[in-house]
Amino acid sequence: MNKPWANLASRVVRVLLARKGLKTGDVPALLKKDSQENLAIDAQALSELIAKERVDLELFLRILLAINADVPPRWLRFTANRKLSWKALCASVVAEEIRHYPSASSEDIVQRMASMHRGASTTTWRVKIKEGDLALGEFMSLLNEIGSTSLAQYLDWDDVVAAALVTRKMMD
Repeated sequence: MNKPWANLASRVVRVLLARKGLKTGDVPALLKKDSQENLAIDAQALSELIAKERVDLELFLRILLAINADVPPRWLRFTANRKLSWKALCASVVAEEIRHYPSASSEDIVQRMASMHRGASTTTWRVKIKEGDLALGEFMSLLNEIGSTSLAQYLDWDDVVAAALVTRKMMD
């Protein structure tokens, strides 16, 4: 995982909770109440995921919906359809973001992600993007690469630029 984006992803989750006046300890009950399947995560485990910058896109979407936070407009048609599995929701959100920004081909995006997040092949990235199986930091870096502002309400632009600059330096 690319450290600047992982750090920013954890910050986004903390901002999301703070804006709703929630603490990490409040979230597991909300997730359980919102979930049709048994999502077993306690406050300690959630705190550790956030602190260790290991929140994935699925957990982020679960939290976003469970706490009734504002959903980026482009995602509304998918999040309103709660009949989708969480994996299908993640895949739909990623695909919609890419579809909305056609300036880069899917293959260009795969190549960029593989070069930014070393350690995973282009084949792996193709699958991760298609399935929406991304860490939140990876998803945020993908949004940055395609020029999406879907998460702008939870981020300071200076922080996004800083993460992008550090990533570029790491690539050189």
